[in-house]
Amino acid sequence: MVSLKQTSLKYRGRKAATYDEIRTRQARWKLENETVARWLRALKPDTVVDCPIGTGRFLDIYRDLNVQSVYGVDISEEMLALAAKKMKPNSKKGTCLELERGNATAIDTGDGQYDVAVCVRFLDLIDEEAMRMTMDELCRV
Repeated sequence: MVSLKQTSLKYRGRKAATYDEIRTRQARWKLENETVARWLRALKPDTVVDCPIGTGRFLDIYRDLNVQSVYGVDISEEMLALAAKKMKPNSKKGTCLELERGNATAIDTGDGQYDVAVCVRFLDLIDEEAMRMTMDELCRV
């Protein structure tokens, strides 16, 4: 495991630009998407915090499930810019999406603001202390 700081510096430049292209070819990508969609269908949340939101890979799922509000947090401005490009209006019902640059260990929102927290492909990349802090924050919000 590496430090949170090392991980935060990793998803920039070419790594950010090619993230979806490389990852979508991995077998676990489809499984992760199906799992998140199944989980969200069962929970039926109105509000979601997605941290780190990365390139916004779950935005279509949120729209399809009519999630009312999504708060996407990522430390990489480049990943957030890619997520912003995926934003599009939902013809059925508008999903309010707020993207913010931030740290998973200190999410800038109040306690209990969201029904569900989504955190995929992140916790295994950071050190144990940062993992605990992130889990505390996701549970708090």
